[in-house]
Amino acid sequence: MSYESGVTLTTAIRKAKSLSERLQLIQSFGQFLNRFHEKYQMELSICEQGAWLTRQLSVVEEYVKDGLTSGSPQLLRHLELNRISPVQPTIIHGDCSTDNVLVLDGEVHMFIDVSGMTVGDPRYKISNEEIEYFENLYDFFNSILGITLSSSL
Repeated sequence: MSYESGVTLTTAIRKAKSLSERLQLIQSFGQFLNRFHEKYQMELSICEQGAWLTRQLSVVEEYVKDGLTSGSPQLLRHLELNRISPVQPTIIHGDCSTDNVLVLDGEVHMFIDVSGMTVGDPRYKISNEEIEYFENLYDFFNSILGITLSSSL
């Protein structure tokens, strides 16, 4: 383990002094993820690309059988029958959250807590906390301020 300079994105957003600074941090996170996924794309065939999702669904099936998830057999069946199209695999963090990226000088610059990194679908594991955060942020801008977020964010 090593010490790395910076603060988590969660902390940086909380300490931001303006809406503009918060938006810049969020945009920096998106740009960082985009650069990361583009840099580490894996050269795998379409069959191999689909194998990652098959493995994930197998793990989920065991969780459902053992009662270790709130997901139901019906939901699992629905997911199996309605699989999303495979995308180019890349290295994924495995626990991508605002607590697991560091900000230095106002820019997201690295992941921390990388023990779960693996090759997989870059759409995987954006935490429910982040989905909720960004949905709430979007709702806030639209309903309270009457501002529409740029699609470039």
